[in-house]
Amino acid sequence: MSRIARWPLFLAAVTLPLSIQESGAIDFGAEYLTSWSGCECGGDSLSYTDNQIRMLRDKLQSQGHTKRFVYSNANTWAADVTEDTDFGGIDYLFGDDVDLFAFSGHGGAPDDSAGNQTFRVPFCKASGAPSCRFDAANARLGESSGHYASPNGGTARYSIWLTCYSVHTEPIEQWAQTMRQGHDYVMGYRGTSADSYTTDEVPRDWARKAMRSSNPWRFKKAWLWAIEDWWIDDTGAVVANGSDRDHAIERRNRYRRTWSGPHSANWYWYAWSWHEG
Repeated sequence: MSRIARWPLFLAAVTLPLSIQESGAIDFGAEYLTSWSGCECGGDSLSYTDNQIRMLRDKLQSQGHTKRFVYSNANTWAADVTEDTDFGGIDYLFGDDVDLFAFSGHGGAPDDSAGNQTFRVPFCKASGAPSCRFDAANARLGESSGHYASPNGGTARYSIWLTCYSVHTEPIEQWAQTMRQGHDYVMGYRGTSADSYTTDEVPRDWARKAMRSSNPWRFKKAWLWAIEDWWIDDTGAVVANGSDRDHAIERRNRYRRTWSGPHSANWYWYAWSWHEG
């Protein structure tokens, strides 16, 4: 299923031509938790998050992409994906200093004090961020100009959140602040996602199709294909943005790794899709 929306108010916009260019290898970083023992945040133990990230790492490296970091358990910090300007993070050193950031662990979508749906993740430690519990409202990824680009800009083009509720029923409320200027694409789950040996290959399967050098698949097609499973009916979801309604829809449906990014303009239109495996 699919939806599109704009946020927060209508702004006059001109459709921009899609910027597409052939590009080479990307760099990536990833983090995961199997245990919150000794952490500032808590969470039930998980069994297959390490498999998910290791299989993704191995596939990306086999395709010629560059691993910048992989951190686990006590070394996972909310600050790594929290904006440094105004929010106390160090994303410019980690989550916003790679083309692709991936995380596997727990996630939730509670309402904030204004009644808007959020996306929150219990990392192990805060390490400078306001909390060990990452909040997407405090993230600004891929920003190359404007307030949040000073003193440190970002380069993150897309992210994978292998958690429950990461692209849930109101993804525009979850991700608009993170993506508005820069971040091009988010992949995750609507509702819960299983911690299972039958689904630990999901990010690897996505990379197999979407990140290969020859005829890479569109992100939406690859992600919704990758979450398919004979035994577990997780619902994969994606969200992208654009300069207007049609631009957002086209980017949601057609975005590939060969497209240029992150985008430098402020975009207020969002489009998302979900599919039950």
